Amino acid sequence: MTISENSENITPRDAYVWIWLPNETKPVVAGRIERSGEQLLFNYGQSYLNRSDSIPIYLPELPFEKGIPLTSDLDQALFNGI
Repeated sequence: MTISENSENITPRDAYVWIWLPNETKPVVAGRIERSGEQLLFNYGQSYLNRSDSIPIYLPELPFEKGIPLTSDLDQALFNGI
């Protein structure tokens, strides 16, 4: 990724979410977090949902649904340690 000299004004619009599935040695992309106004939404990727071994990332907050809003409590749980 290339960052311009004016990088303090950049606000990311989305981020990919990776997961290590049980019995796998490499992570896979599970979905994407995207900004919608002031809210963050999570969507599972179709290719992830099509896998026979896909699992919800964090239940009950992130079930297999579209456009799941991320609450501040869920933000902290997901991003604690990043």
